[in-house]
Amino acid sequence: MSSISLQGMPLRHHGCHWVWAQVLGSTLVSLSCYAQQTLTLDQSLRVAQGRSLQLVAQDAAAAASREMAVLAAQLPDPTLKVGINNLPVNGPDRFSLTRDFMTMRSVGVMQEITRRDKLKARSARFDREADVAEAGRWVALANLRRDTAMAWLERYYQEQMLVVLKTQRAEAALPIEAADASYRAGRGTQADVFSARASMAQIDDRIRQTEAQVATAKIRLARWVGDNANQPLAAKPDVSTLNWNTASLDSRLQHHPQIALMVKQEEVARAAVDIAQSNTRSDWSV
Repeated sequence: MSSISLQGMPLRHHGCHWVWAQVLGSTLVSLSCYAQQTLTLDQSLRVAQGRSLQLVAQDAAAAASREMAVLAAQLPDPTLKVGINNLPVNGPDRFSLTRDFMTMRSVGVMQEITRRDKLKARSARFDREADVAEAGRWVALANLRRDTAMAWLERYYQEQMLVVLKTQRAEAALPIEAADASYRAGRGTQADVFSARASMAQIDDRIRQTEAQVATAKIRLARWVGDNANQPLAAKPDVSTLNWNTASLDSRLQHHPQIALMVKQEEVARAAVDIAQSNTRSDWSV
C-alpha cells in the first residue's frame, strides 16, 4: 500500500499544477490576443483582394482590348511601294539602273480603304472582349472572396474546437485525482484509475489532431492574406441571417458573375459572326 500511495501523491500534485497552468495559460493567451491586432473576416477579404495578381491581369486584359478597339476602328497605315522593272541581269549593263533606257523605277504610296462596316465590326469585337475580361474579373473576385472566407472560417472553428478540447482536458484532470484518491483509500479500483487516464489520453489525441488541423487552416489562410495569417482571429461575424429576397431572385441571377460572363462570351461570338459577314464584301485601295 505504501508503494501505491507514493505513486499517487505526485499524480495529485501534477494534476493540480496542470489545471493552474491551463488557467494561467488561457489568461496569457487572452491578454496576448488583446495586445495583438486581430484579423477580421472583412480585413481578410480586403487583403486578399489587394494581393491578387489575377485581378490585376484581368484589368490589364480589359484595358488592352479597349485600346485595340480604338485602333481597329481606324484605317490601316499607308504602305510605301518601291519597284524596279526591266532590270538587266546579264551583259555589260547587268544590274545597272541607268544604262538601259528600258529600266524603270517606281515609288508610290498605297492606302487601303477598308469598308466602314468592317472597321465597326472589328472594333466591336475588341469591345466585347474587353467586356469578357471585366466579367472575368468579377468571377475571379467572387471566387477569391469565397475561398478566403472559407479559409478564415475553417481556421476560426478549428481554433474554437481546440479551446473546447483544452477545457475538457483541464476538467478531465479532476476525475483522475478523484480516482487516485479513492484507490489510495481503498474505495476504488485500479480499473477506475485506468479508465480516467484513458479518457485523458483520448482527449490528448484529439488535441494533437486539432492542433494539426489548425496549422493546416492557417497555411490555407496564408495563401490568400500572406503574413497576416499569423495574427489572431477576431470574433466571428453574424451569419445567422441572410439578405435574401425571393421576389428579386430572377434579377439577381442575371447579375451572377458566372452568368454575366457567359452572356459576354455570347456577345463576343455574335461579334465574330458580324466580322465574318462583313469580310464577304471587298475593300479597295488607292
